[in-house]
Amino acid sequence: MRLGLAALAVFLSVMAPANAASASDPLGTAGKFRTIMVGNCDKPMLERLRGACDPPPVDPGLPLSEQVEAHLARARRLVALIRMEQARAAADSAVALDPTNVAALKFRARLAATMMDGRTALNDVNRALDLAPGDSDLLATRAELRWGKNQLAPALQDAMAAVKANPKSVDALFTKARVLMSMGRLRDAVTELDAALEIDPDYVPSRTLRAQLELRLTDFDEAISDADRILQAQPVDISALEVRAMSRFALGRLGEAVDDLSGILGKPGDRSRPTPFSPERQALLLQRAIILIQLKRNADAEADLDTMLNAGGVRAVLRLQIFLRRNGFPDVALDGKRSAEFERSLYACFVQKSCWSGLTWRI
Repeated sequence: MRLGLAALAVFLSVMAPANAASASDPLGTAGKFRTIMVGNCDKPMLERLRGACDPPPVDPGLPLSEQVEAHLARARRLVALIRMEQARAAADSAVALDPTNVAALKFRARLAATMMDGRTALNDVNRALDLAPGDSDLLATRAELRWGKNQLAPALQDAMAAVKANPKSVDALFTKARVLMSMGRLRDAVTELDAALEIDPDYVPSRTLRAQLELRLTDFDEAISDADRILQAQPVDISALEVRAMSRFALGRLGEAVDDLSGILGKPGDRSRPTPFSPERQALLLQRAIILIQLKRNADAEADLDTMLNAGGVRAVLRLQIFLRRNGFPDVALDGKRSAEFERSLYACFVQKSCWSGLTWRI
């Protein structure tokens, strides 16, 4: 299996410099690899990706158990060099030498999950669980795989068993929280994240997810507190800025909310930023435009609306027209075209909380 663009995006999203802080194993203990610590190598990146820093082959004269360990150590080093196919081959060699080695099966399962190969990951996890049925990491890994397939009831069963087997496993607690969140049990999810952060207060994904849940639960001060802590270490963390902006907005701290959104989007009308083609960025522009109107900064609001509607095109205009028709503006045309009447209605909506508070969907 070759590493496609989707899988590459996963790797790039979890890569970190070699000196980044980590608690024990940066790869985590269960599920997809949490952080890939890019290993030191004195060669340029292209040469590194072509194998210039690959570790030497495993000595076939070693005892069997030592060969397995050596293949796994080599696989980990290759992961740090972003040589994923070669790491997969090393993991395959470890499993081939000893198909009953739980550590080898576990590592290959997690590597396969990281490489978007869910079938191999699940097969290896199930094989390993036959050998070690109470292993917390394996149960949490299977819970994550099932959660990814929206199999929430069996995912929760596995996650609960994983936490019971090891109540100190941050990965198991985090996975259980994600499953509970998907089931709509937000308070229960926060409880699991509370426990995870007691164990590892610096694990950013746990704190980010808790902040997002606190925002949804309208615990705005708590959401801001979590976002603040993330931003102290990572000042441009987009998820934390978004949570803090929305929480500040809900608390009426409009100027601060605009500042946070500007940390993500740049200043209104800033042409040096890339065009916001993603629905998420367009929704943030819309949110900032609404806040700017509350602040009577109409020129900046208009700049954001122009940017958003130009990026979203006919579809964005049409969706706003549909929204306006359903929320007190029945005469707005449904033609996907910007007109004076459309823009007057839009601004009229934005000064009425009963109207704009419904704009929670993505453009």
